[in-house]
Amino acid sequence: NNFGFRYGRSTNTQFSCAATTESGDLIMGSGRGDVRLFNRSQLTQENLANEMKTKAKNQLRLAGDPVIGVDVTSNGDWVLATCATYLMVIPVKVNGVDGFDRSLTGDNRLPGLRLELSRDHVWEMGGRVSFTVAHFNRDFEGKEKTIVTSTGPYVVTWDFIKVTKGLLDEYQIKQ
Repeated sequence: NNFGFRYGRSTNTQFSCAATTESGDLIMGSGRGDVRLFNRSQLTQENLANEMKTKAKNQLRLAGDPVIGVDVTSNGDWVLATCATYLMVIPVKVNGVDGFDRSLTGDNRLPGLRLELSRDHVWEMGGRVSFTVAHFNRDFEGKEKTIVTSTGPYVVTWDFIKVTKGLLDEYQIKQ
């Protein structure tokens, strides 16, 4: 049997990182500054003709900066993309439309929430930030509570619930 994921598009995607949901949906980040969503059925269907037809259900463009890491909530509602100087939290289930199953268009395609440090904090850290791959930190029940990353000797956390409510500039820095 010929099962599996094969990707062959005409452009150089520069895929750099990947993550999966608990149900098997795939998220891939690229060096071109976008995040692509693939449905689990695209990965498990038998490929009888050895064709390369797999196309992302959604391509979410960020600001063009390379994506160095991705994570996803366990239920697949939110994607977290890490770039060197900022993070993007992107809703992928909007108005009942699941971005892993159908294209998000019009009112169903919401902009991501950009998380970055204030200029004052960046200056206090030596004027340069280079985030490591950020992750959702979950409690014992598997619910996402915080977003965690680091830069140099500093650990930076955001409260995920506050972020989803639009409070993007409330974070904690620990050395």
